[in-house]
Amino acid sequence: MVYFPHKYMKGVVLMSTAIMTKASLQEFKDKFEENFKLSKKNNKNFGRMFQTILEEKNITKEDFIQEVGLSGKTFDRYLNNIGDPSLKSIITFAVAFKLDMLNVITLLRAGGYGIDFTDRTQYAYSYLITDCFGMSVTECNKILRELGIAEKDLLNDTWGV
Repeated sequence: MVYFPHKYMKGVVLMSTAIMTKASLQEFKDKFEENFKLSKKNNKNFGRMFQTILEEKNITKEDFIQEVGLSGKTFDRYLNNIGDPSLKSIITFAVAFKLDMLNVITLLRAGGYGIDFTDRTQYAYSYLITDCFGMSVTECNKILRELGIAEKDLLNDTWGV
């Protein structure tokens, strides 16, 4: 790893020298193609988008219940586009199943949400998606706690404390 100073940030930005290899560039391209394919399929209502993501990522009802901490009934309601998911539930789903930012934005929009960047909690949620991508729900909740986010606004966590 190499550290590069960045003029708009305090300290330094961690950059991997591996970014320059052909294999790494291919990984970025493959991830881009995977996310773009999912994004093209996601211009639908929330239920259809939810179903598409489940299919593309091979997420079962049991996986959803285990990772997101919501009931099978809630899963069925989302799948059938009945009722409105909460912002916190969508973010928990996105973190648990590692959805990229653009697909999260599309899913939020279909669920009737957008991120209010003047709201500390919502800004923290967006921070999780953009800057903490790949972390577990438990790790993200530790970050939210450190940021001073209220316990009631922490992500649904079936693994952590």
